[in-house]
Amino acid sequence: MNEMSPCFTKDRSPHDQAHLVSEYICELIGTGPFLPYEDYDLIGEWLEIAHMDRVLLAVCEIYRQYFNKHQSYPKSIRLIHPMMMKTLKY
Repeated sequence: MNEMSPCFTKDRSPHDQAHLVSEYICELIGTGPFLPYEDYDLIGEWLEIAHMDRVLLAVCEIYRQYFNKHQSYPKSIRLIHPMMMKTLKY
């Protein structure tokens, strides 16, 4: 995984930040270039409560935990959304 420094992410617009998070998730789970439309709204919720770097780190950790438990990645962000919100609020 390539780590992004805060200087890379700090000047990004909210749309750009959501796009970068969605690209990372698509690459991680191998779904192709797009997520379901509803998933973008959930990414927006994450970015409202946490900096993009923190969101990316949380996605990485939660997807790893999910994969270790289920031996597959979730096809929709809705399945990890409650865990993401809990992680990002603390």
